[in-house]
Amino acid sequence: MSNYSNLMTNRDQDVFIPLVPSVLGAMLMSKVSRQKESFREDLIQMVEDDLVNLPKENYYEQFNHSVVVANGFMEKWGVNYGHSSIKELDTLQMCFENRSRWFTEILETVQPYKYMSYIEYSLRYNPPKECYIPSELIQYPEILKAYQEFCEEAFQRYDETNQLFIALFSREYPELSERDVALKAFENARNLLPLSAKANMGMQSNLRAFCNALSELFAYEGLNDEILSTAQLMKKEAEKVSVGMVRHVEPSPYLKSLVASFYNREVITDKFKCYDAPVAVATSDIIGNFERLERFGNLELMTRFDDLPNVFRSVGKDVDLYMSEGAHHQFIRHRAFDVTLKLPDVAYGILIPEEVVKHRGTYEAQQIEIIMKAFYQKSIALYESLWNAGLKSLAPYAVLNCNVRRVSFFANAYGLAHFITLRKEKHAQDEIRALASELHEIVKDLEKKMPGLKLDKNQE
Repeated sequence: MSNYSNLMTNRDQDVFIPLVPSVLGAMLMSKVSRQKESFREDLIQMVEDDLVNLPKENYYEQFNHSVVVANGFMEKWGVNYGHSSIKELDTLQMCFENRSRWFTEILETVQPYKYMSYIEYSLRYNPPKECYIPSELIQYPEILKAYQEFCEEAFQRYDETNQLFIALFSREYPELSERDVALKAFENARNLLPLSAKANMGMQSNLRAFCNALSELFAYEGLNDEILSTAQLMKKEAEKVSVGMVRHVEPSPYLKSLVASFYNREVITDKFKCYDAPVAVATSDIIGNFERLERFGNLELMTRFDDLPNVFRSVGKDVDLYMSEGAHHQFIRHRAFDVTLKLPDVAYGILIPEEVVKHRGTYEAQQIEIIMKAFYQKSIALYESLWNAGLKSLAPYAVLNCNVRRVSFFANAYGLAHFITLRKEKHAQDEIRALASELHEIVKDLEKKMPGLKLDKNQE
């Protein structure tokens, strides 16, 4: 039986690089976001079903034995001469499996994230199977026991609420097919899952951004073993395809201080609230001068596929959003915004799903809300025990998807037009759609400043 070494950089690690044409790698990663199979399983299946024809040899191994590598040419031009352009022009695709959703968020929010692309296993379409157990907890047997019990109960509560949602939606939405009911139930039941739930993730990056990201991830040494060990795997696999180029990835003293500063709790005065909807609050008046903008064309001709000129990034408002962790995971993908990241904190409270609020008079909705509030209390207890034990960087593993996160950012017109247009569409997930509508309401005065400007490019 083939070991498929021509298809991937390894067969037994949670991080690997698919050795396939980049367009196939992109399709592979995109498919995994909505199906249960792993990246490896899907790739091997495509080959065994004769859906793709690929060379039998690992051409990266052949390249590693070529003269240009052996005589140091790559290292001379890429490292000794400091040609950063070589790194910017080199790209790689990487697959991650069995990583926590907390890790995927850390990777998606590294400093060079704007030069990287991500896609993740979607909890809207697939139920996860297990949680990540931090190796650091071996030294804390009582906390480890409480952590494991919490994770086990998370899946029990997830299954329990999933069945309640199926019963609720089957009755309230008779027009939906059985499959659509199941998907809608998955989408809502995921609120009971913690950030320790495992996920698969695909990433593409230019090599310069990748190396800068590694430097930041390596700054977690002594703080979080999952992040550090995954960074080590990332470096090892990248070295197999970008020979001699994965250098200068040590964390600087500044990066160490940057990472450490993230693990400080905010002063929250109105604690443990129960939100019925996401909240958008403008914290400034309009910033920037529309009159300085030039060469913007006829804005009335824009369609949803047109982007505003980049200069529109200079005008907007400061905004705070209060959203669930699940919605936050979607929001950070909109890289046109510069978000001030804040540590997840159980003290902010939880967001009750829109479908529960809408059907509060029913038995199912009442039971779901009782379950959510009770399990949230257990999330608080575990978070605080991790924090008080000095395991600050592990505390986010105890945070639930329904937990509220405050996000502060400059809502620039360029990013708003993209986010609002995309997320107000009817196929968007309930909460992110409500959030986009809330955000649109508080920035409509921007539209009045510029003739023809539509932040929702779908509107007539």
